[in-house]
Amino acid sequence: MKTTNDQFYIEKVLKGDANAFAFLVDSYKKMIFTLAFKMTKNREEAEEICQDAFIKAY
Repeated sequence: MKTTNDQFYIEKVLKGDANAFAFLVDSYKKMIFTLAFKMTKNREEAEEICQDAFIKAY
């Protein structure tokens, strides 16, 4: 189940494991970019939104 897998990596991130965060970014970057692109209709803005979102999440 994906939620259980995500929870495992979230717990590792909370303990300071940056590699675990990279796994989460890889898992969700396409979905977040797609949503941002649908909202902005601009590739550069969508990429910036994705980057900002992951920075805030970290």
